[in-house]
Amino acid sequence: MTRRAPSYWVQARSAAISSTSCELVQPYPSFQQLACEVYMRYIEPSDLSRTHYAALRAWLLGISVDFIAERWLARGQDEVPDVREARTVLQAVLAAVMLCARQHGRQDLADAVCRPRQSWKDRDRAVDAARQIEGMDAPAPKLDHEVHLWMARPLARRLEHVGVVRLADLVTLCNRRGRGWWRQVPRVGALAAQHIVSFLNQHSETLGTLDAHVTGVVPPSQRMSATALPDRDVVVPLEAIRLPQLLDGRSGRNRAPQSLCLISAEDDYQAIRAWLGRWPLRSETFRAYRKEAERFLAWSIVEQGEAFSDIRTSDCIAYCRFLMTPTPAARWCGPRVPREILIAGVSMSNPAWRPFAGPLSARSRAYSERVLRLLCAWLTDCHYLMTNPWDNVASRRVEVPIRQATTSSSRMTWQAMQVWLDYEARQHARGRLWRAALLLLSETGMGCDDASRAEVAKSSFTCGSVGCLEFDAARLIAHRDGRIQAIPISAKLQEALVAHWRDRKDQPGPVLGFLRSSPLPPRARDKALRGRCGYSPRGIRHIVRQAVETFSRSLWCDDPEIHRNLGRLNPDALPRAMLSSCLPAWTTVDDANIWVSTHRRRTPRGSGR
Repeated sequence: MTRRAPSYWVQARSAAISSTSCELVQPYPSFQQLACEVYMRYIEPSDLSRTHYAALRAWLLGISVDFIAERWLARGQDEVPDVREARTVLQAVLAAVMLCARQHGRQDLADAVCRPRQSWKDRDRAVDAARQIEGMDAPAPKLDHEVHLWMARPLARRLEHVGVVRLADLVTLCNRRGRGWWRQVPRVGALAAQHIVSFLNQHSETLGTLDAHVTGVVPPSQRMSATALPDRDVVVPLEAIRLPQLLDGRSGRNRAPQSLCLISAEDDYQAIRAWLGRWPLRSETFRAYRKEAERFLAWSIVEQGEAFSDIRTSDCIAYCRFLMTPTPAARWCGPRVPREILIAGVSMSNPAWRPFAGPLSARSRAYSERVLRLLCAWLTDCHYLMTNPWDNVASRRVEVPIRQATTSSSRMTWQAMQVWLDYEARQHARGRLWRAALLLLSETGMGCDDASRAEVAKSSFTCGSVGCLEFDAARLIAHRDGRIQAIPISAKLQEALVAHWRDRKDQPGPVLGFLRSSPLPPRARDKALRGRCGYSPRGIRHIVRQAVETFSRSLWCDDPEIHRNLGRLNPDALPRAMLSSCLPAWTTVDDANIWVSTHRRRTPRGSGR
């Protein structure tokens, strides 16, 4: 039995035949690939009107494109689109309708509209699917939706290339990286990132709220206080920790009687701050010890649910295992970001900050255990704790491979680098900065922390004019362990520092400072506005690494031994490299280590006599 065509199909076919064009269009077969893969996004699903759906249903029934353009797509009697333009609009409408169905999770309706219609049954199914899609409410993005459902296809491909497949991955990337999250996605700029963040903010009810370091707006919950409680979902820096009343350690089982305590600390937070107060606030020692203390304090509260004063030896052993693989990684591990951020004049802890960057090496775990053992030992000596829970934890021993290489290769590398530094110093100001930094670290034996706080004695300069800056009695003022020491310097280092200071056009102050001729990065610019014109310890390390990398690229020699020596040339190895040029060729590295330790021990103290 032959199935009769429905009445509306007969009427539509009659209207098409009676029009000026007798073309009966079969809506593609080739457009399926265009609609499914290219996604011509000329019309957004939210912009679809009843006229668009009526034109689409007529097109699905095979009505002539000329008739559809004149009946539904004309913008006036004199503005009727031609066949090519009308077909482009219909294809865009079809792509938008299919996308709307997918945004609602109805892939079956999208397939019904998209499938080629070779029979009346297929046409009926396509028209019915279009009617169902038209009756749906406006879709809302959800975390489990794929990004290509809400982003333009080229942008979605770039996000998927870096592993951002769903909107949940996009929100996680933004909250983890902050405002500069788009730098992790190739070929995505700041303008596209701004539109994406605006889209995520508009749908915060279903996608969640972005953190303040992404949007640049402090939420009302954080306007009153820039601190947060450590709980099961968030870990904050030490400065932002406010201990819960039950876990503040006032009634810890390992607390000594308050009458015997030698420090004015009522809870664990104050006790740890008292221990950290023994070192300068901006020193490397303070930052390293603070990092280990805040990790252990946060772990004891978040993971163990115990106060710092309740920790036992078994908990210390569990913490050693935790350092091997900090889990869950989303809570404990993250990229290296500033601890605090300033948003709208409000200082707050950075929501993207995490205590770890990843699993710790054996050497880092051993260092963490030593620091925590020192912390608890000091608190025990001050009668804040009754016992040291780390006493019964076996000390971790890390084997260091013994290097038997001689100093001949180190001598050749260092001598070649000195010649290169002299050449670069004659070319530009950056080269003079490299030479001053490397000679300062190698000759004085200071670390980056001491070099960042070293100053030039004002009596060492005769400042008749900036262009005639000269040394009178060259001495550096070094701040080491709270003591101020005067360190005499050689004529070569003196010349390098004078050249660097001429580039700075500044008065005596920090030994290594920002160059006035080159633009400063944002963080350095903020420091300069606050009156801090010297490099930080991390900045000095970056200067050394930049100089070594530039020197390595300028070498014509392919000797692997030289490149290995350059790879080991860091601020701590510079004194050894300098002394290797003064030792005999047959001297081993172990002998050089003895010379380096003696050099480091005698340089500051001998100069102060």
